[in-house]
Amino acid sequence: MLGDKAFSLIQELDRSQHGTLPPFNEDAVRQALEEIDSLFQQNVADINHLAEDDALVAGIHLRHAALERNKRCLLAYFLSLLKIRYPEDSPLEWFAQYSSTVARYMRSLGDGQGLDLTVDLKPPKNLYIEVTT
Repeated sequence: MLGDKAFSLIQELDRSQHGTLPPFNEDAVRQALEEIDSLFQQNVADINHLAEDDALVAGIHLRHAALERNKRCLLAYFLSLLKIRYPEDSPLEWFAQYSSTVARYMRSLGDGQGLDLTVDLKPPKNLYIEVTT
């Protein structure tokens, strides 16, 4: 049926536990995108023959509505996956834990002397650098 794969992605998100994200379902996304492409190609073909047969209008509208629904479902799926979900801690506690983890990592680099990863925030202008030994 039209739009089943895209809607199954939304149902998958709805079934996931609060605060957790299901793994990215590449197969269902690919099938939904293929259905969108197929519906679009069918509409293009029918629009080219619209002057010959006015009965094609209903099919064009139906496929266009299914195409739009698939797009909305995919966008909702992608937006849900892109949200950063904090653990049960508050964002400030999460950031404090993140900062201490980064600081601990920077101290572990450079043969025990540490390496400050926040010093050069701008990339170098030259693509090539000279390395001397």
